[in-house]
Amino acid sequence: MEPADPSLELPVGTSRVVRHGKHVTLIAWGAMVARCLQVAELGAEDGVEIEVVDLRWLKPIDAAGLAASVSRTGRAVVVHEAPLTAGLGAEVVALLMRDCFRELKAPVGRVAGYDVPYPSQALEERYLPSIDRILNGVQETLEFRRG
Repeated sequence: MEPADPSLELPVGTSRVVRHGKHVTLIAWGAMVARCLQVAELGAEDGVEIEVVDLRWLKPIDAAGLAASVSRTGRAVVVHEAPLTAGLGAEVVALLMRDCFRELKAPVGRVAGYDVPYPSQALEERYLPSIDRILNGVQETLEFRRG
């Protein structure tokens, strides 16, 4: 087996834009990246260009890469499987508020698991962020208007 092409490898601690867009950035990692790509496809059908960023590394977090994407779109929604409260998504939001405050056109949204213990496999799909919940998060972010 030949090694992967080094030009395709990203350094440790870097995120990756997996779909480019101009209206809002979805930030996710793990299984939620695929779900966010599905949401981006649905958004495209309605003329909404959604950028999807795969965080890839939870530590170190690519603050500069995230800020670059969110500064371009002016809006962001963080999507993750963990409970909403005290999850890594809150840290991502804090970084974006620190680094992108002036560029943000809306508060950074979050779509996450519910604030309950992780359920058994039989209930897992009802717990995880669904396509509809993510679409709602995108819609709320896009519809936000400053007072």
